Amino acid sequence: PHVDLRETGVRGANVLGRILAGAQPVFAARTIPLISIAEVQQTSGDILGPIFNAVSELEKRRDVLSAGVLMTQCWLDVPELGWSAFIIADADVQLAEEMAEELADACWRVRDELTGRFHSAGECIRLANAHSGSPVIVADGADSTNSGSTGDSTFLLAEMLTRGVP
Repeated sequence: PHVDLRETGVRGANVLGRILAGAQPVFAARTIPLISIAEVQQTSGDILGPIFNAVSELEKRRDVLSAGVLMTQCWLDVPELGWSAFIIADADVQLAEEMAEELADACWRVRDELTGRFHSAGECIRLANAHSGSPVIVADGADSTNSGSTGDSTFLLAEMLTRGVP
């Protein structure tokens, strides 16, 4: 996400061109009862890289117009919260259904790896103070404006003041 805007536009234009040339898009999707933290949703990383590489390979097939995995923002408050896997095939509903199921299964298989270890604010400040190099960046991921937050949390600042960080 957020790193392939041009490539995504080209992919979309190519799909539109195929449709205008006669392709008949059929859609299949599977919802996945999965919520993961943003810190592990790197599409090129060790966990999800193989899945997103498989998506790219699927899109190279002549009988597939588009494929994808839609991860969720874990901070959303909606009943439908979860991931989705989808396939848009060319006129073959059964193929789309089977591939969407396989893609969803691949996501489900890595669910236990989609976790993170977080420190308390106090522990983060202690580790930052103990680090000999610079700079040290301490960030509040839950207050990320990219995720819809206001970006005005003073939680870490208060912890730094409590611990006498200059």
